[in-house]
Amino acid sequence: GIIRPKGNQERPRVSVMTTRATRVLDMPATILFVEDHEDLRDNVSQILALEGYTVVGATDGCDALEQIAAGLRPDLIISDIMMPRMDGYQFFEAVRRDYPRLRAIPFIFLTARGLRHEIALGKGLGADDYLVKPFDPAELIAVVHGKLRRTAELWAEADESLAQARRVLIRLLAHELHTPLTYVNNGFELLAEELRQHPAEALSE
Repeated sequence: GIIRPKGNQERPRVSVMTTRATRVLDMPATILFVEDHEDLRDNVSQILALEGYTVVGATDGCDALEQIAAGLRPDLIISDIMMPRMDGYQFFEAVRRDYPRLRAIPFIFLTARGLRHEIALGKGLGADDYLVKPFDPAELIAVVHGKLRRTAELWAEADESLAQARRVLIRLLAHELHTPLTYVNNGFELLAEELRQHPAEALSE
């Protein structure tokens, strides 16, 4: 189910994809929480909703992928590892393989205490962070806040670099080649579309 923030509480600001380019917008972050234990899923969803996030719950990796295929675009994913039908590792790999636009969003694994081999495997796959169960709500909130804030900063930096490149390109081509600005703008839109199709590579450079 979907749990939305209540009241007029302060909502976290996050980076989102627009139809033209990425930018930081004033809107609530959406978190996809994948966990097969209903009580934990409901409790964590309520905690995050109280912080102003919109939380979408999924029972396992298959359920989560179905929601993504239906149009869900989360700003952050939290996923348990041991789940029926599709475990967290398989879900992570499917998201990275089949949904390029989601590669740049933070992905946090949940793991049982003491299972360090799970942490090593997840880091090898490219997961952003881990929460060890049972975890303190304050730890959960701190990790989520930190990951979303860093993602917003990276998108802002990428947007500024894109804007600077556009200004330089327009100035050089318009001055040196007397190129109509409409051609320059069209070419730049192709570059922006390429960045949207491969956001993870753009943020890592």
